[in-house]
Amino acid sequence: MSNVQEIPIALIDEPTLAMRENVQDTELDSLVASIKRVGLLEPLVVRVVADRYELIAGHRRLTAL
Repeated sequence: MSNVQEIPIALIDEPTLAMRENVQDTELDSLVASIKRVGLLEPLVVRVVADRYELIAGHRRLTAL
């Protein structure tokens, strides 16, 4: 079952555990350019926590946005 919806980025909190510590600037610059050129091809995965959302997958994509 898939439940895709748009939510404001401001409501997404980064997880406190299991997050990438180092995202190299060159990788991020490339991802930013790709997202600007073709859009976000793979959605972020989040879970509801109270009235906000916690990021589960897509830390680099969230950082690039």
